[in-house]
Amino acid sequence: MKTFFTRALFASLLLFFCVAGSQPVLAIGLFPAGVKINNITNGMTVKRTVFLSRENASKDQYYQAKVSGEGAKYLEFPEEFVKFPQGANSVAFDFFVKPISAPNGTYHIILDFEGITVDDEGNPSKNSVSVMPGVALVLSFEITDQEVKNFSVSNVYAENSEVGQPVAFYFNVTNNGNVDAKPERIVVKIASETDPTSIQETDIALKDLDSVGPSQTSKLSFLYRESLKEGTYRADVEIYADGRLMREEKNILVRIFPPGTMHQEAEFSSFELNGVDFALGEYVKLVGKIKNTGNIPIEPSFYIEIKKDGKIIDILREDPKILLRNQETDYELSYQINETGDYEAQAHFEYGISKTEKKKVEFFVKEEAAASHYVGYIIIILIILLLLILIIKKMIGKDDDEYDEEDDDDYDDQDDETDAAPQDKMMGDGPNLVG
Repeated sequence: MKTFFTRALFASLLLFFCVAGSQPVLAIGLFPAGVKINNITNGMTVKRTVFLSRENASKDQYYQAKVSGEGAKYLEFPEEFVKFPQGANSVAFDFFVKPISAPNGTYHIILDFEGITVDDEGNPSKNSVSVMPGVALVLSFEITDQEVKNFSVSNVYAENSEVGQPVAFYFNVTNNGNVDAKPERIVVKIASETDPTSIQETDIALKDLDSVGPSQTSKLSFLYRESLKEGTYRADVEIYADGRLMREEKNILVRIFPPGTMHQEAEFSSFELNGVDFALGEYVKLVGKIKNTGNIPIEPSFYIEIKKDGKIIDILREDPKILLRNQETDYELSYQINETGDYEAQAHFEYGISKTEKKKVEFFVKEEAAASHYVGYIIIILIILLLLILIIKKMIGKDDDEYDEEDDDDYDDQDDETDAAPQDKMMGDGPNLVG
């Protein structure tokens, strides 16, 4: 711990001298200078980003990231070197805290960014000695084995809309826990400025609201769908979680304009399949990409016509999704082909009273071999197997016949020898006759 505070003091002094005492051409800054992460569990991956800055951007500049401290082995970063390209005054540096089998407790790390030289080809050298003032990041993180649900809500606001269109509300969620988090209830109270006593209160359905991952911050949104006339309104938003009020934002300004004032527009950017040739019965995946390029949220539906021989044989539809300003998303549908042949898929999006252009792609379903062909193949294979069996049996029978003949010859030879033996004996034992 003493070593850590010594290095932290050194880092602070180094940062001070970089900002105040170094030459402007070499000055480098870091934001934020310190990062603290709470409630990490083993197996989690927490991403953080810091920004390095410099004053002089006349040439390329490299810094090497070096880690020290008792939790250094739990820190990873994709790039060993930080590069300032010529003309760039700032760069982002991502790092990841990934504890595995780490004991509970608080860990401290110093992440030094040291200026280094380059070789003749302009590549950074790992073994170079620091030639430029650097800067250091002080990082601390806490590891626990307890499930912690802890998040906060901030920055609640709404966008203007028009008659007949929903109002989009936005808010930030910062998850300081180690489990997914999102509000469980949102209440909107809205009233016209011309009649502030006439208040409409609505509970917002949150089934489509995204969750925010552990140790992350995300902007969430929801739509207020109640009908509003043209005019200026004030809205109060109450956000609840675990049965308690997390955030209350009052007097949010909402303006509703005449129909057609707020421009609705979308770009159908691509339509793709997961292949061109498909087998009979295989599923075709059809993906369309759309971007909201207008001024208000839209809810596009995705339509696909499946054609064969120029005739529509099926129509597919994907339910609408909320698409905020400048937001882009994919719609995906699947279709199983039950007939062979050439096909065409023609797709478009519909939102409000508008439609996008149509895009089309072609695909083909290969004809499978007829069943009679398979039967023919099976018969041929059986005939070949039968012939092989007959040949093998014939060969085995021939060998048996030759073996039997050899046995018979040996038996006859033995009989001849047996008959001859007694005669020889009788001739040897009898009297010799002299003529």
